[in-house]
Amino acid sequence: MLPVGETVLLVADPKAGKFLLAYDAAFAIAKLFIGKGFHRSTSIFPSSE
Repeated sequence: MLPVGETVLLVADPKAGKFLLAYDAAFAIAKLFIGKGFHRSTSIFPSSE
């Protein structure tokens, strides 16, 4: 579960699949809101690998 209004860090060894997990989670969450009204907010998706 992801807490609302909090910062979440996804930490693991290099090449463990962090980016794909984060991208998949973001897509799954976005699919819940397609076609519905929503409040726009800021998102940061940094990747330093």
